[in-house]
Amino acid sequence: MLLLLLLRKLSVAGLLQLALAACQTTPLTYLPSSLQQKFFGACGNEGSVSFKLLRNSDYLVSGFIDWDLTAGLHLSNVMGSTIALLKRDSKADIQLPNSVLSIVVDRAGRIVISGDFTGLYLEELYCLLGGRVPLSWHREKVVARERDYLITAIARERKIITAVGVQRFQVRLARRILWVFSAGELVIGSYRRQTGYLEGQGFRLDWQQSQ
Repeated sequence: MLLLLLLRKLSVAGLLQLALAACQTTPLTYLPSSLQQKFFGACGNEGSVSFKLLRNSDYLVSGFIDWDLTAGLHLSNVMGSTIALLKRDSKADIQLPNSVLSIVVDRAGRIVISGDFTGLYLEELYCLLGGRVPLSWHREKVVARERDYLITAIARERKIITAVGVQRFQVRLARRILWVFSAGELVIGSYRRQTGYLEGQGFRLDWQQSQ
Protein backbone atom coordinates (compact mmCIF):
# COMPACT_ATOMS: atom_id res chain seq x y z
CA MET A 1 0.00 0.00 0.00
CA LEU A 2 2.81 2.43 0.87
CA LEU A 3 4.52 1.72 -2.45
CA LEU A 4 1.27 2.37 -4.32
CA LEU A 5 0.79 5.75 -2.60
CA LEU A 6 4.38 6.73 -3.40
CA LEU A 7 3.93 5.87 -7.09
CA ARG A 8 0.75 7.92 -7.21
CA LYS A 9 2.52 10.95 -5.71
CA LEU A 10 5.35 10.65 -8.20
CA SER A 11 2.89 10.40 -11.08
CA VAL A 12 1.00 13.50 -9.94
CA ALA A 13 4.26 15.44 -9.53
CA GLY A 14 5.39 14.42 -13.02
CA LEU A 15 2.09 15.45 -14.57
CA LEU A 16 2.23 18.79 -12.75
CA GLN A 17 5.73 19.48 -14.10
CA LEU A 18 4.58 18.66 -17.64
CA ALA A 19 1.57 20.95 -17.26
CA LEU A 20 3.74 23.82 -16.03
CA ALA A 21 6.19 23.30 -18.90
CA ALA A 22 3.31 23.35 -21.37
CA CYS A 23 2.03 26.61 -19.86
CA GLN A 24 5.44 28.20 -20.26
CA THR A 25 5.84 27.32 -23.92
CA THR A 26 2.27 27.63 -25.23
CA PRO A 27 1.73 30.99 -26.98
CA LEU A 28 -0.98 33.24 -25.61
CA THR A 29 -3.83 34.01 -27.97
CA TYR A 30 -4.98 37.27 -26.44
CA LEU A 31 -3.87 40.58 -24.96
CA PRO A 32 -5.23 41.94 -21.69
CA SER A 33 -8.31 43.96 -22.53
CA SER A 34 -6.74 47.14 -21.10
CA LEU A 35 -3.84 46.98 -23.58
CA GLN A 36 -6.10 45.91 -26.43
CA GLN A 37 -8.32 48.95 -25.94
CA LYS A 38 -5.44 51.36 -25.34
CA PHE A 39 -3.24 50.56 -28.34
CA PHE A 40 -5.38 48.71 -30.88
CA GLY A 41 -8.69 49.31 -32.61
CA ALA A 42 -9.98 52.39 -34.42
CA CYS A 43 -7.14 54.70 -35.44
CA GLY A 44 -9.20 57.82 -36.02
CA ASN A 45 -9.68 59.71 -39.27
CA GLU A 46 -7.53 62.77 -38.53
CA GLY A 47 -4.93 64.16 -36.15
CA SER A 48 -2.02 66.51 -35.60
CA VAL A 49 1.44 66.29 -34.03
CA SER A 50 4.53 68.45 -33.77
CA PHE A 51 7.68 66.79 -35.13
CA LYS A 52 11.46 66.97 -35.34
CA LEU A 53 13.52 65.19 -38.01
CA LEU A 54 17.16 64.19 -37.51
CA ARG A 55 19.75 62.35 -39.62
CA ASN A 56 22.62 60.63 -37.84
CA SER A 57 21.68 62.67 -34.73
CA ASP A 58 21.98 65.97 -36.65
CA TYR A 59 18.93 68.24 -36.61
CA LEU A 60 17.29 68.75 -40.01
CA VAL A 61 13.86 70.32 -39.66
CA SER A 62 10.90 70.62 -37.31
CA GLY A 63 7.29 71.64 -37.63
CA PHE A 64 3.85 70.05 -37.71
CA ILE A 65 2.19 66.99 -39.28
CA ASP A 66 -1.55 67.07 -39.91
CA TRP A 67 -3.37 64.15 -41.49
CA ASP A 68 -6.81 63.36 -42.77
CA LEU A 69 -8.00 60.20 -44.55
CA THR A 70 -9.33 62.30 -47.45
CA ALA A 71 -6.79 65.13 -47.68
CA GLY A 72 -3.67 63.06 -46.91
CA LEU A 73 -0.67 63.92 -44.74
CA HIS A 74 0.52 67.53 -44.65
CA LEU A 75 3.97 68.52 -43.35
CA SER A 76 4.68 72.15 -42.54
CA ASN A 77 7.59 73.93 -40.89
CA VAL A 78 7.37 76.02 -37.71
CA MET A 79 6.46 79.07 -39.81
CA GLY A 80 3.49 77.23 -41.31
CA SER A 81 4.95 76.84 -44.82
CA THR A 82 4.20 73.55 -46.58
CA ILE A 83 7.08 71.08 -46.74
CA ALA A 84 5.21 68.21 -48.37
CA LEU A 85 1.76 66.75 -49.00
CA LEU A 86 1.47 62.96 -49.14
CA LYS A 87 -1.49 60.88 -50.23
CA ARG A 88 -2.02 57.81 -52.39
CA ASP A 89 -0.39 57.96 -55.82
CA SER A 90 1.68 61.04 -55.00
CA LYS A 91 5.30 62.17 -54.82
CA ALA A 92 7.08 64.78 -52.69
CA ASP A 93 10.65 66.06 -52.67
CA ILE A 94 11.58 67.38 -49.23
CA GLN A 95 14.45 69.85 -49.30
CA LEU A 96 16.93 69.11 -46.51
CA PRO A 97 20.28 70.74 -45.76
CA ASN A 98 22.63 69.56 -48.53
CA SER A 99 20.19 66.96 -49.89
CA VAL A 100 16.68 66.17 -51.11
CA LEU A 101 14.54 63.41 -49.63
CA SER A 102 12.27 61.90 -52.29
CA ILE A 103 9.12 60.21 -50.94
CA VAL A 104 6.60 58.37 -53.11
CA VAL A 105 3.26 56.94 -52.01
CA ASP A 106 2.13 54.45 -54.67
CA ARG A 107 -1.44 53.54 -55.60
CA ALA A 108 -1.51 50.81 -52.96
CA GLY A 109 -0.53 53.34 -50.30
CA ARG A 110 3.01 52.02 -49.80
CA ILE A 111 5.60 54.58 -48.65
CA VAL A 112 8.70 54.44 -50.86
CA ILE A 113 11.85 56.46 -50.07
CA SER A 114 14.69 56.76 -52.60
CA GLY A 115 13.18 53.90 -54.61
CA ASP A 116 12.93 51.44 -51.67
CA PHE A 117 9.69 50.34 -50.03
CA THR A 118 9.95 51.19 -46.34
CA GLY A 119 7.61 48.38 -45.31
CA LEU A 120 5.03 50.91 -44.13
CA TYR A 121 1.71 52.04 -45.62
CA LEU A 122 0.44 55.62 -45.38
CA GLU A 123 -2.77 54.64 -43.52
CA GLU A 124 -0.63 52.74 -41.01
CA LEU A 125 1.50 55.83 -40.45
CA TYR A 126 -1.65 57.81 -39.59
CA CYS A 127 -2.44 55.20 -36.97
CA LEU A 128 1.06 55.21 -35.47
CA LEU A 129 1.21 59.01 -35.33
CA GLY A 130 -2.02 58.85 -33.34
CA GLY A 131 -0.44 56.54 -30.78
CA ARG A 132 -2.15 53.32 -31.91
CA VAL A 133 -1.09 50.09 -33.60
CA PRO A 134 -2.95 49.04 -36.78
CA LEU A 135 -5.41 46.29 -35.86
CA SER A 136 -4.25 44.21 -38.83
CA TRP A 137 -0.85 43.78 -37.13
CA HIS A 138 -2.50 41.81 -34.32
CA ARG A 139 -3.42 38.70 -36.28
CA GLU A 140 -0.95 35.95 -35.47
CA LYS A 141 0.79 34.63 -32.37
CA VAL A 142 1.01 36.52 -29.10
CA VAL A 143 3.52 35.49 -26.42
CA ALA A 144 4.44 36.92 -23.02
CA ARG A 145 7.97 38.24 -22.42
CA GLU A 146 8.65 39.54 -18.93
CA ARG A 147 6.24 42.49 -18.57
CA ASP A 148 5.55 42.86 -22.32
CA TYR A 149 3.56 40.96 -24.93
CA LEU A 150 5.16 40.17 -28.28
CA ILE A 151 2.91 40.03 -31.35
CA THR A 152 4.32 38.68 -34.63
CA ALA A 153 2.68 39.21 -38.02
CA ILE A 154 4.35 37.86 -41.16
CA ALA A 155 3.09 38.81 -44.62
CA ARG A 156 4.41 38.26 -48.12
CA GLU A 157 6.49 41.44 -48.15
CA ARG A 158 7.32 42.11 -44.50
CA LYS A 159 7.56 40.88 -40.92
CA ILE A 160 6.19 42.95 -38.04
CA ILE A 161 7.04 42.30 -34.38
CA THR A 162 5.18 44.50 -31.89
CA ALA A 163 6.08 44.67 -28.20
CA VAL A 164 3.24 46.04 -26.09
CA GLY A 165 3.63 47.13 -22.46
CA VAL A 166 1.54 49.03 -19.93
CA GLN A 167 2.67 52.49 -21.06
CA ARG A 168 4.22 51.95 -24.48
CA PHE A 169 4.58 49.93 -27.63
CA GLN A 170 7.54 49.35 -29.94
CA VAL A 171 7.41 47.91 -33.45
CA ARG A 172 10.22 46.37 -35.50
CA LEU A 173 9.30 46.16 -39.16
CA ALA A 174 11.54 44.30 -41.64
CA ARG A 175 11.01 44.18 -45.40
CA ARG A 176 11.28 40.91 -47.28
CA ILE A 177 13.94 40.98 -50.01
CA LEU A 178 13.74 37.87 -52.16
CA TRP A 179 13.62 35.05 -49.57
CA VAL A 180 14.99 36.84 -46.51
CA PHE A 181 14.01 39.79 -44.34
CA SER A 182 16.27 42.82 -44.54
CA ALA A 183 18.41 43.95 -41.62
CA GLY A 184 17.56 47.58 -42.40
CA GLU A 185 14.37 47.57 -40.37
CA LEU A 186 12.16 50.40 -39.23
CA VAL A 187 11.74 50.86 -35.49
CA ILE A 188 8.61 52.68 -34.36
CA GLY A 189 7.64 53.44 -30.78
CA SER A 190 5.13 55.35 -28.72
CA TYR A 191 4.96 56.20 -25.02
CA ARG A 192 1.57 56.72 -23.38
CA ARG A 193 0.21 57.54 -26.87
CA GLN A 194 1.50 61.10 -26.40
CA THR A 195 4.99 60.91 -27.93
CA GLY A 196 6.44 58.67 -30.61
CA TYR A 197 9.39 58.06 -32.89
CA LEU A 198 10.35 56.33 -36.14
CA GLU A 199 13.93 55.30 -36.95
CA GLY A 200 15.38 53.89 -40.15
CA GLN A 201 18.13 54.42 -42.74
CA GLY A 202 19.91 56.88 -40.47
CA PHE A 203 16.83 59.08 -39.99
CA ARG A 204 14.84 59.61 -36.81
CA LEU A 205 11.44 61.28 -36.69
CA ASP A 206 10.22 62.31 -33.22
CA TRP A 207 6.70 63.58 -32.62
CA GLN A 208 4.40 64.74 -29.86
CA GLN A 209 0.63 64.99 -29.76
CA SER A 210 -0.63 68.52 -30.30
CA GLN A 211 -2.60 69.97 -27.40
